[in-house]
Amino acid sequence: FNGELVKKATNGEKGSFLWMIANSKLSNSDKIRWLFQAGLARNPDKREIGAANQLLLARRGETVAALQDIWWAVLNSNEFIMNH
Repeated sequence: FNGELVKKATNGEKGSFLWMIANSKLSNSDKIRWLFQAGLARNPDKREIGAANQLLLARRGETVAALQDIWWAVLNSNEFIMNH
């Protein structure tokens, strides 16, 4: 869960996958959908969008950090582990 592969996948440095999503003109909901599609090949349900939006709001403008947390959760979910 915290190995080098996951650390690299959740990297938020300039030019990284998460940095590009965070700095895109997508809405927060679309950013969340993008992560779920990339990791789980499905859209998040309303509960998942709500939880992710709360995290984005709690991070107060630290979009990359919030998306890192969301992406880490997706990559470490049972659904991801069992399907990939």
